[in-house]
Amino acid sequence: MKKKYERVLAVLLVAVFVLGLCSNVRVRAEEKDNQRTQMDLMKAEEIIEDNVFRGREKQCKMVNETLYEYPIKPNTNEWKSFKTTGEMYEATQIPEEILDEMSTEVLLKSVMNHPLIFSVLFCHENHQKGIEVFANNFNGMSELLERSDFEAELAYLYKEGAVAAQSVSNDEEFFLKSYVENILLSYAYDNMDMELKEAVTIVAMDRLEKSIKNQIEYNTLCDTFFLERSQMSETDNFFEVYTSKNDDGLTNTRITTTTVLTPKGSKVSVFTYDSDFTKAEKDAINAEIRAKYPNASYVSTSTKMYNCHSYAWYSSSINNTYWMNSPSKYMSDGSYSEVSIQDAGSGHKLYWSGGEHSGNILRRQGSVGSIGPINSVSIFLVTSKWGSGPLMTHSGDCSPYYNKFESFTSWKLN
Repeated sequence: MKKKYERVLAVLLVAVFVLGLCSNVRVRAEEKDNQRTQMDLMKAEEIIEDNVFRGREKQCKMVNETLYEYPIKPNTNEWKSFKTTGEMYEATQIPEEILDEMSTEVLLKSVMNHPLIFSVLFCHENHQKGIEVFANNFNGMSELLERSDFEAELAYLYKEGAVAAQSVSNDEEFFLKSYVENILLSYAYDNMDMELKEAVTIVAMDRLEKSIKNQIEYNTLCDTFFLERSQMSETDNFFEVYTSKNDDGLTNTRITTTTVLTPKGSKVSVFTYDSDFTKAEKDAINAEIRAKYPNASYVSTSTKMYNCHSYAWYSSSINNTYWMNSPSKYMSDGSYSEVSIQDAGSGHKLYWSGGEHSGNILRRQGSVGSIGPINSVSIFLVTSKWGSGPLMTHSGDCSPYYNKFESFTSWKLN
């Protein structure tokens, strides 16, 4: 099983390229291509190794090489007692005296072991924003992004397949960690020099080629390095369609653009997908989210068919099939009008700053100021779709979208 997930690092556009190289060629030419590719791969691995070892030589020898053990873990009574995401972050900060002495290698692996990292990165539709939110709330991530050798260490971890070498107890945990690794790598890619970028790309393409030759099935859960680069960069357009799995092998998951109408008749751009996560993938994501947010209530399964904005503003149905990037038209064309926090309540919409999240207010949980400050979402019980994750009912301040710098607005239908 692990081998299957280790090979998941590609998208259709690159697959077409590699398959094109591998077909309609003479055996002798193919052998030369294979030799050249192998030489390129060896050089790429050498470049990655040189970068990481140069960085390690510059670090102080007196560093902490022990992975940080978070004192309170999910599925414990202590973790279940946390009512807000803020409390979870507070309990999992790394003490500064330990943080300052950790090597970047150990810090990176410790950050990847943080209880909330998958949910925050996965549930933020903009994964770059998810990393920024995670860094705002967790000092380990903030420190890691400041390290000059962060990119080199991450590239080395990727090359070595070190996620698999960590203490992973099952296949589900393995591919969840692999997902996080790909998101971080695509984020770090922008800060790499050209030589390191090329090396990382060669390693990723090698994994793709091997997966094709070995007829390894792709899995839609793990957004690949190439897919993430396409999302995070306007210039690195590596794909046009997703790659998914069915009984016949590799197929295309088409993304179709269409429009829906606001109550005032304005057109809003939405997307539809012609395939979804597998049942096993949904089960793994659901279990991960439910374990990390025990005081939020699970409503319906993970799916990429619809997201938070579509659920809140277009159709609050689990049969919704539209993904909406922005609901701003609902607020600008007069369909909805803003209401004060004092007047917000059941049936109104809650909209997080920066357009990161939307939800339906079920009810108030107290008067303004009785639970939290006037600008705290804690006073609302909300139902919202967590990105491609499950539909959840939760306190406004108990979700992956918690951000100590957040603000929000509430809206009612006109």
